[in-house]
Amino acid sequence: MNKVILVGRVGADPQAKRTKDGKSVCTFSLATPRANAKSVAEKTCDWHLVSVFGSQADICQQSLKTGARVLVDGAITTSSYTSKQGEKKTSIQILAYGVTFLDSKVDGAKSSSSSSSNGSSKTSSRPVVPSSHEDDNADYAFD
Repeated sequence: MNKVILVGRVGADPQAKRTKDGKSVCTFSLATPRANAKSVAEKTCDWHLVSVFGSQADICQQSLKTGARVLVDGAITTSSYTSKQGEKKTSIQILAYGVTFLDSKVDGAKSSSSSSSNGSSKTSSRPVVPSSHEDDNADYAFD
């Protein structure tokens, strides 16, 4: 089983592209914190390249900004290529099946409302991008 769940912050504004057949692709870097193996008090950061396809890509492109907290549900993918210097390289990416916006407000994001027991209304932006990998992410290459 190839399944990954990451929680972190968007490292830079997402980049939008199109596949050869016109489907939307959104890529962004994601920083995830983890404890240093030598010292639990010391934290380090891992960087991941995340790709989202189809309608989810459009929502992420419009709504995510640098620093936004997100949860990414997806799979790890690898691809190989040859650099300009002739060296064989491997790229590891996350193919996102779903992206949940964790900040209390994300620009341009759809919101859902829920009422609390005291009659007040709370607005939440979670989840915004539903998991629909069968429709949007099937059979796409990252190249």
